[in-house]
Amino acid sequence: ILEVVAAAPVIERAEATWPALKQRLASDLEQSGAVLPQQLKLVLQGLRVLPALTVNVYNRIDGIDGLEAQAVRLAIEETSRQNGLTAGEVLDGVVLTLADLERRPVGKGPPRSAHEIAADRWKSETVLAILQSLAKYEVVRCLGVPDDPAAPWQLDHDYLARPLQRLKSERDRWQLLLNRHAQAFGDAGSRLGALWRSRIPTWAQIRIVAAWTRGRVRY
Repeated sequence: ILEVVAAAPVIERAEATWPALKQRLASDLEQSGAVLPQQLKLVLQGLRVLPALTVNVYNRIDGIDGLEAQAVRLAIEETSRQNGLTAGEVLDGVVLTLADLERRPVGKGPPRSAHEIAADRWKSETVLAILQSLAKYEVVRCLGVPDDPAAPWQLDHDYLARPLQRLKSERDRWQLLLNRHAQAFGDAGSRLGALWRSRIPTWAQIRIVAAWTRGRVRY
């Protein structure tokens, strides 16, 4: 695994901090057991968006799980930009409809066509364009003719459900926090103490705004 990681084209230059991260990354992958090609691909893609190739940054995003989520998040955000939508719309309206997060372990849901995913929310052509964009990032794949709105689509691999579950949890975390404080503010009335307690901490406000700009929070 160490040799595969070190030779990956994603690593364009050997920074002073890279050797330590490379060792840590290889160790974590080996400890996770058999490494699937899909997992290794997500990890290497996730490295692309790290601000620095350091162990501290790696720890901050929660290691392997964080890298996998970063890779899928990037694919969703790129797809949303290409189709004039928010990342939240693509995640909720298309990608999560192809995942089964209730089963254990989580995995792919039943294949669905663009017609089925669109339902009454979008045009089938819009969903089809989203699916075709996601396919370029190997998040989904078509089981028929990709240009046919009636063709079934599914997640490219069961393993992708794991980072999708993480993205959903992250999104729900900030949405629930915002909703809880909004409810507390509404219930406070003119009571100054209750109004003060309903205030969202500054650090959380920054995180919520960042999530909102990426379409991960609706308010």
